[in-house]
Amino acid sequence: MTITAAARRLDDPSFVVDFDAVVGVAAVQLRCAGRKITTAGDQEFEDIETFCNPKGEAPGAVPESISLEVLQSVGVGGLWNQLKPLEGQLVNFAFLWDGTVDPADDNPEMSGQLWIPFIPLVDAGPRKFSTFTLEFKILGTPIYTLAPPAIYAGHAA
Repeated sequence: MTITAAARRLDDPSFVVDFDAVVGVAAVQLRCAGRKITTAGDQEFEDIETFCNPKGEAPGAVPESISLEVLQSVGVGGLWNQLKPLEGQLVNFAFLWDGTVDPADDNPEMSGQLWIPFIPLVDAGPRKFSTFTLEFKILGTPIYTLAPPAIYAGHAA
């Protein structure tokens, strides 16, 4: 198989947490606070050694997470004010590569549930902006959507 798709820039992503897709509760949109987003998995291998398979290993569980480098903000609509009350809670999330259009083969949406981590107040020196990275641990296996409709319908909102 030959890889032929063109490289893709991340211009207008949508990363939302704490929404209810059925009821339509407003989500916390993290796009404007974010500076860099990374999805990661920690591939673990299980011991399946037997007499017929010495030193045997096989893929096991893959804990996944989303890390978001953020620029801290406080006040009405601020990152700290929106996420601090959710700290330690399991919430719905959705990430869409291009938040302005529906999911497609070239615009995957990742969704599921994740844990809201500890939200620090500040990490900055004198006369500097506060930046840090939040790691959101995903519960179970995320869903990848490659066709409309999006799991979270309000990405572009």
